[in-house]
Amino acid sequence: KLQIDRDLPDGVTITDWGELLPEMREAIAAFDVSRMIFVTILYLATGLGILNTIFMSVMERSREFGIMMALGLKPPQIKRMVLLESLLLGLLGTAAGLVCGFGLSYYMAAVGIDLSGWITPVTYAGGTIQPRLKAVFEQRNFIDPAWLLIIVSLLAGYFPARRAAKLQPVEAIREE
Repeated sequence: KLQIDRDLPDGVTITDWGELLPEMREAIAAFDVSRMIFVTILYLATGLGILNTIFMSVMERSREFGIMMALGLKPPQIKRMVLLESLLLGLLGTAAGLVCGFGLSYYMAAVGIDLSGWITPVTYAGGTIQPRLKAVFEQRNFIDPAWLLIIVSLLAGYFPARRAAKLQPVEAIREE
């Protein structure tokens, strides 16, 4: 901005959209905060779902783990096995989500949602908002959540894996 401002004649200044429309900048900032809160809640719910699934699996299979330990499997091996199951669950869920998300995003970028029956084009601050909403297709919108979900699935699998590794073989075999 300063570089362009230097080359302008006296009396002419440059104003960016944030200075021109501070309400719009505040609205965008508020939207970003609310989106982050929503996404955090979504990841927590996903993590709790995976945690519950793996815990139930460990509880149902405690006899199986007890037999494996009695046959010589060490607690770290049991822990790795449960963590691997958690990772596989996360990978399968992430793959399914990527396929569905990619398809929906591609459709939304190509076709969009036509709102022309309800609204007309709106001109605001020198720009026109069309009544057809289209998505912007960006790789980052797929890669970042995918890695985060895999990390969440591993973290969610840690506690059930630790519980499975702490089982006492004799007590676990007696369970039904």
